[in-house]
Amino acid sequence: MKLKRRNSLLFASLLAISLAGCAGVQKVESDKPFIQAKAAEANRTGADAYARGEYSRALDKFLESLRINRSIDNRAGEVLDLINIGRVYTSLGHYKDAVNFLNDSVRLGVSLKDDKMLSEAYATLAKADYLGGDSVAALDHIAESIQLDEKLGIRSGAKLNLKAVIFIETERRSEAAEALKSALALNKSSKDELEIANSCRAIAEIHRFEGRHDDAFEYFKMAYDIDKNTGDSKKIALDLERMAELHLKAGRNNDAIFLFERSYIVNLNSGYIGRAVQTLDLLIDACRISGNDDKAVRYSKMRDSILSSVEVEKVNVR
Repeated sequence: MKLKRRNSLLFASLLAISLAGCAGVQKVESDKPFIQAKAAEANRTGADAYARGEYSRALDKFLESLRINRSIDNRAGEVLDLINIGRVYTSLGHYKDAVNFLNDSVRLGVSLKDDKMLSEAYATLAKADYLGGDSVAALDHIAESIQLDEKLGIRSGAKLNLKAVIFIETERRSEAAEALKSALALNKSSKDELEIANSCRAIAEIHRFEGRHDDAFEYFKMAYDIDKNTGDSKKIALDLERMAELHLKAGRNNDAIFLFERSYIVNLNSGYIGRAVQTLDLLIDACRISGNDDKAVRYSKMRDSILSSVEVEKVNVR
């Protein structure tokens, strides 16, 4: 079955944790100039804002740090700022802007011969490329990052997860499976629960594409159990939705309806209105397949009510 971009939510969610943090914060010794300390403080404030999901504030602070570092020719600080700005733009969905800043970070990292920072720049660029729809460039850049890590004696399960996700998108599933085998082992050895869940979810997706639905269900369940513990509502909703789809394929209609309902509730209560509506569509279809027309009509009315409310809200904002 050809993989469609409709599955991009799954892959975006895999990447939401992988490489999601900022590249780092600038450290300044007490005897360094005051202006350099100002750049470091702006960087730290930006990193804190990013961690809270305050992307506009994070962007302002990273840009402030970049201006200061450029004014004093602090190129090490500059490359860090460029990566962090790229990450913010990626989180905002402004992939072209992200790629522009990240390309600058790569060029500067090469000139500085800072392999560790350059590896971060390439990995972040790979993420922006991928989410922006350029899987070819994404594969090239994640390969560059992993190669640099090997020189440094570093192995990253998160980067292997990213590489595998790109392979899945380009239908190179055997290569994705090989990368995920290593990623899962690395993530388990480092006890990185978030990345273990990401590995399991990607493995489940491969099984799903290949028709091994029972295996897919088990891996989605593993991811779900971890996501429940970490409290990531977006991933919890997605896990529930994928498991519901597999129940439906197996003819377990009531189980499917129950999990679709749970997924809808998680999305709605977390403020993911668009995703809640999409899940309702799947739930309505499941109800009709099972012959439960009354429930299908009820959920259709709920969907229409949500869509109407959203439209009213848009009009009021204007």
